[in-house]
Amino acid sequence: MEEAVQIAERNSKLLTNTIWFCEPQLGNRGLYGDVRRDPEIDMMAVYWVLNLADGTNSLLEIAERSKVPFAQISSAAEILLRRGMLK
Repeated sequence: MEEAVQIAERNSKLLTNTIWFCEPQLGNRGLYGDVRRDPEIDMMAVYWVLNLADGTNSLLEIAERSKVPFAQISSAAEILLRRGMLK
């Protein structure tokens, strides 16, 4: 029940990738350091969020499509928001 409430609170369709025309330079934005320090974050989750964050896919839909746990997708999205790679 608690997990369902967390998913409902964190799920969003409003996220869009801000970098569309080139490969996102994750190292230049300090993302590799965050991923190494935080065991909850998986680079595959970061890649999936960047790939599917087009304003039409919710975080839950990204998790289902990628088969990556929702918690990892949500954590990746939070870091990408802080780095300005999602809006």
